[in-house]
Amino acid sequence: MRTCKCVIIAIVLSCCGPICRAHDLWIEPSCAMVRTGEKVHVNFKLGNCNQGRRDFTTSGLIDPKDTLTGVTLPTRTSMDMVQNFYRTAKEETEGYWSKDLLIQESGVTWIEQSLDQIIEHDGVTMRGILTAKAFVIGCDSLDQPDSTLTNATLDLPIELVLESSPLPSLDSGAEICVRLLRDSIPQRSVQVSFLPQGIDLQTEDDASFERETDGNGIARFRPDRAGLFLISARILATNKNARGPKETYYSTSLTLQVTNRAAANDRISNALPD
Repeated sequence: MRTCKCVIIAIVLSCCGPICRAHDLWIEPSCAMVRTGEKVHVNFKLGNCNQGRRDFTTSGLIDPKDTLTGVTLPTRTSMDMVQNFYRTAKEETEGYWSKDLLIQESGVTWIEQSLDQIIEHDGVTMRGILTAKAFVIGCDSLDQPDSTLTNATLDLPIELVLESSPLPSLDSGAEICVRLLRDSIPQRSVQVSFLPQGIDLQTEDDASFERETDGNGIARFRPDRAGLFLISARILATNKNARGPKETYYSTSLTLQVTNRAAANDRISNALPD
């Protein structure tokens, strides 16, 4: 496996802004479920390279205006998120961007971010397509969460679609199941990482936290601990267009909270695929 050395280059290459030494995006909401009418704190992070794996280590800062960032409401209405971001560090290239999001509707609100620009990967200039998604379930009553649409696709260039419970718990023995799509097509034989926060993966393939997708693009993982999990996958593809870069680096992430105990009366609409 090649050691991953990625540099995201500014969209306007002639500008004098700093270069971000990172390669992946991910989104961290402060909670997975909240009463309607309450705010959720959302962090938008740019991740550090670590042997091609996500490690919950931030590195660099990119302006949200250079990304496509938005929400998809339970009604399937989409809205851009372009204002009221704030930085968590004084240094120009440190920390990450944050934003407060008011959850007004009952059901699943998806938060998404994507970036498409030229990067340098292992010393090779190529196109980089990075996406990230996370969700918050709004409830009129926390005893009756409605998780309909947690298995919805967001039509991103590459994404992980959740095909199992959005509120997995250890006491229920829940299995996490995701489907990897690129251009809406399931991707087979791609390694998916299920990384618990605070855990370092081994330098080579880590059987404890990584699974390969099957012919339907499905990867399954049964967690043995509670906490925030970062689920991620990446693909290096050859481009047919000879005019542009010869390769495209695809990266996608999904964050998921695993609890010790199951939420009461959780109305789960998803079913594990065969």
